[in-house]
Amino acid sequence: MKFLKDIIGAAWFKISSLNSFAILLKIGFGLVISKILAIYVGPAGMALVGNLRNFQTSLESFVTLGFQNGIVKYTAQFKGDKNQFKKLISTVSITITLFILLFGIGLYVFREVIASYLFGSENEYEIIIKAIIFSLPFYGFSLFYFLNQRIREIQKVVYISVIGNIFGFVFSLFLVLNYNVLGALFAMVLAPITNFFIATFFVFKEIKLFQFIQLKFFDKSILNNLSSYSAMALFSAISGPLIYIFLRNHLINTAGIDVAGFWESMSRISSYYMLFVSSLMSMYFLPQLAVSNKEETKLIFRNYYKTIVPVFLWVLF
Repeated sequence: MKFLKDIIGAAWFKISSLNSFAILLKIGFGLVISKILAIYVGPAGMALVGNLRNFQTSLESFVTLGFQNGIVKYTAQFKGDKNQFKKLISTVSITITLFILLFGIGLYVFREVIASYLFGSENEYEIIIKAIIFSLPFYGFSLFYFLNQRIREIQKVVYISVIGNIFGFVFSLFLVLNYNVLGALFAMVLAPITNFFIATFFVFKEIKLFQFIQLKFFDKSILNNLSSYSAMALFSAISGPLIYIFLRNHLINTAGIDVAGFWESMSRISSYYMLFVSSLMSMYFLPQLAVSNKEETKLIFRNYYKTIVPVFLWVLF
């Protein structure tokens, strides 16, 4: 009983309870969309969707320069310092904007090569690469979701997530049913745009981030500090998905595209059970660790292994 009381009384449990509905909704929609994809696009289409999904994962980390964890740390650290917060927003915004411009040009130049590698046909799906180039700013500024952690409005974050999942589900359903494989690919590319505008409506109008973005607030020292997080994040964030693309293409070339599609289906299902832990880490534990001292860090890890791990293993079982 004491174990259950400790869990129920923990702050992470309250947050996870609040977040559970959003996670279950995302898993439910994900399973339904996966089934619809399997019916309407078949194993071959699933393989192509899988390649695009992994490419997007690498792309999102790359265009945000691996700043995600650094943003979590410094938004928590600058919670009471408005001047430093302005510098953080301006530095991140200007850096990412310049990088997106250069990176978008590179994608456009090599669009045919990329389309051929991902889809096996540069002509039929080249339009998908062009759509990705158009969506790059929305990938980049999705990083500001982490800035919302500064004001600790977890309820609003979950609310945005729920609305985004609902819109994404309806949008994906419409495109898949009407345009099959091309529709499924477009749904994935355009999803960040939908999420961005939903977050803009609910979050940006309150904290008025764009008022803080000025060249005079650009701070090289903050950029240097964020760069240390890039080195840690970019290697795994980019290499991992690219390895999945390589494996899927290898299956297509050796065992056939249908086999690659079945492998992708299993991969999609197995990715859902990690949503609970990964979302809880980003919403609660990482911000806590960002502002903790040595003793507090030990306590946070101790609570994690005493509470989160047993609950996760029980749910997984």
